[in-house]
Amino acid sequence: MRSLLLRILLASWLAACALGMAGAAPAWLYASESLDQVQLLLEWVAIAAFLGLLALSCLGLLLDLVVLLYALYLREAAPLKWLVPWSLPLLLLAGTIGAVWISPWGVWRARGAAFRALAERSERLTVAIDCYWLDQGHVPPTLEALVPRYLLSVPDTGIARYPRYCYSVFEGGIRGARMLWYDLGRPAGESDECFHYYFVGARQGCAMLVVVVDGAGSIVGTDTDSVDGEANQHSFDAALWKAEPKQRASMVEDLRRSLEGRSVDDLRSLLGPEDGAEDLQPHYWGTPFELTVHCSIGVLNWDEFVYWPLEEYPDHMMGGWVERIGGWAYVHE
Repeated sequence: MRSLLLRILLASWLAACALGMAGAAPAWLYASESLDQVQLLLEWVAIAAFLGLLALSCLGLLLDLVVLLYALYLREAAPLKWLVPWSLPLLLLAGTIGAVWISPWGVWRARGAAFRALAERSERLTVAIDCYWLDQGHVPPTLEALVPRYLLSVPDTGIARYPRYCYSVFEGGIRGARMLWYDLGRPAGESDECFHYYFVGARQGCAMLVVVVDGAGSIVGTDTDSVDGEANQHSFDAALWKAEPKQRASMVEDLRRSLEGRSVDDLRSLLGPEDGAEDLQPHYWGTPFELTVHCSIGVLNWDEFVYWPLEEYPDHMMGGWVERIGGWAYVHE
């Protein structure tokens, strides 16, 4: 019975160690469209396997210590034969860690090629922003402002795991601009992950209408944050907006189409006083706008793919070192 139990224990260890070794590679797989959801699942399996292997290794070290003490107590060498199986998880853990450190070098070649292609695909978006900037005298307040004159629609990245461009405007992009926001009367829905209104949105935890006003007090753009699929169901009604805040989300899209070019006084007359306001923040490196693709690898990673219009990047930013790919910067967190 004792022998059978030991064999089952050793077989379990070997299976866990094999799973940990197999899990080391998927944690670094290149994120392509075909591996989008599968990769995320494999990464969680890899992390779980690695933690299991780590726990088994700690247990193995403890049992090794017990074997050594037992051998010293008996003054016999026979118990030392158990050092080999008890140490096996530790040896395989060392091999797993080595595989994790070595495997990325081959993977980065494929990943780098994918992001070079993304930089090329993104050129029509950056050109559209430049054309808007040249025509209007300031950068677009949102990517939606490019539609339909400069783009038929806001493009996605073409990488299923990282589908969206995140767009931020800074103080140099629209002189004297302020962002006014209105509570849409309900908790935040599913976020688009790309809006940078965390300074009001995350704190308030509400869906919002965001209105960008330039230094002359004219509305140059609007946006929404954390609005679910109920938007654009009803026509805008000013009386209903003020009387029933929970109905605002359902008519916000119809409202947005009528706001651009109007004055902030017209806005307040129509909707009432805003729920909050923020000045556009200056960017530390002076760029007027920033395009970002959040491209994390695994679970505990926050890599970024970043575009600035001057295409001049420091060697380190956002907490990581910078690899230049095309006119973009890949920030390794």
